[in-house]
Amino acid sequence: MGQEYFFAKNRLCYNGIMKASIFKKPLLYTTISLFGISALLGIIVVISSAYDMTVGRIISTTSVLGLLALFCMNNILRTESDRSYVKVLAIIALISNLVWSIPWLMAIWGVYIESNVIWKIVATAAIVSFNATMAANYLSFKKYNAAIWTFAISTIVISYIIAIMLIIPLYSNDYRFIGRYFEGVWRPLVVFCILLVFGTITTPILARVEANKDKTPKTGTDEAALRAQIETEVRAKIEAEMREKAATESAPVTEEKTEE
Repeated sequence: MGQEYFFAKNRLCYNGIMKASIFKKPLLYTTISLFGISALLGIIVVISSAYDMTVGRIISTTSVLGLLALFCMNNILRTESDRSYVKVLAIIALISNLVWSIPWLMAIWGVYIESNVIWKIVATAAIVSFNATMAANYLSFKKYNAAIWTFAISTIVISYIIAIMLIIPLYSNDYRFIGRYFEGVWRPLVVFCILLVFGTITTPILARVEANKDKTPKTGTDEAALRAQIETEVRAKIEAEMREKAATESAPVTEEKTEE
């Protein structure tokens, strides 16, 4: 009974998340509008040199909300995946987006939280959101071939290695340790960041190229094989019709012979 209640409850929760996909278009329009407002205000400030605290807060708010809407739209789409682990990662990313965005918006408008622990949690949530979003995107790729899947998995692993390397000093209050830590790891950290950028650019391109290959019409030997298959089927159909016609024509003759 307890297990049935647990699964029924989680099924209802999951169905509610699935229905959230109706917000796809509104979030897309919201993202474009917010980034457009932020860009327009930035251009006006640069041209007119009329910058004040309120304008800066509006630009920062629209930028953060635009980034939040972009991440949420992407993660909501992943909740419709037929792979359970992709759905779990998308839900984790959605929750993490709220954790890092709300304190930032509060700080922009002067409501600053005087707690280092809270800001460490905010930074961790931002890292988790980025990694969960990336993993959900890449794991939702169709397994076209081993090369694309290897690129996707390698990029995810590198992303999580970078996340671990950044989170380790985040929860330390010993500034000497933090300094020595980054002195020791900055070279591999930079290498991993370069590999991450390379994988982030290369993997979607390879997947898109492979997807376009599947959509291209068949040519050459494929066309010849298809033509031969059609000709065989037509020839077999004609022969069957001819046999059926010959059978019907010979039927009266056999009847006359039996009467004689």
